[in-house]
Amino acid sequence: MCSYGNTKRVRLCGIVRILSGLLLLVLLGSQQIKIAQGTEFYGSDPLGSAGVVVGSGIDLLNTDEFNIYHVFANPGTGDFANVPYFTSVGPDIWTLDLGDLSNLTLGSQDFGIFTASNSQVLSRDEHFVDVYLDGVFDTTAGVGGTPFLTSATGEMANLRFSMTQTGQSISWSGTLMVNGNMPLLVPEPTAGMLSLLGVFGFFVWYRRRRFLCS
Repeated sequence: MCSYGNTKRVRLCGIVRILSGLLLLVLLGSQQIKIAQGTEFYGSDPLGSAGVVVGSGIDLLNTDEFNIYHVFANPGTGDFANVPYFTSVGPDIWTLDLGDLSNLTLGSQDFGIFTASNSQVLSRDEHFVDVYLDGVFDTTAGVGGTPFLTSATGEMANLRFSMTQTGQSISWSGTLMVNGNMPLLVPEPTAGMLSLLGVFGFFVWYRRRRFLCS
């Protein structure tokens, strides 16, 4: 009980009541207002294609430019988990220039767009090509139209793809990785308020025990 004969206890009781009221308001607000989760886009996604058929005498070593048909995405990890099978990525015919990978782009507004900044041809001969690219992934529209928090330049990403030729048929497949394997979590405002009030509550409880025991 708060006794008016003890000024310190009266003040303490007032502080407790104020903090209790604030905590109640925060809890009620958290039930009525949905605050978006502050998670950056992340995950990996397997890519494939319908490949391309080339003319006689053309192989992966003597030719740089290829028109890859119907590049598609499948369900992956992280934020790519809900991508439908065979989701079209980019135009029906994607022009790939192995001699100039500096300006390579792949994607669409609905899926997201990868833009290369650095490239390395890991292996290349008449029948096989292996390429690794660093770049950014712009998720302004978001996979499936879902918005995500993005930086001004896009999310850090890499794309690795390979091409295999048998006869006059060439296959293309790759893997897109965005922000590694782990999401970067940003605490929600409601969680921060509750944590702050918890600290204040512990302080008030500690001070009250000191006053009551003195």
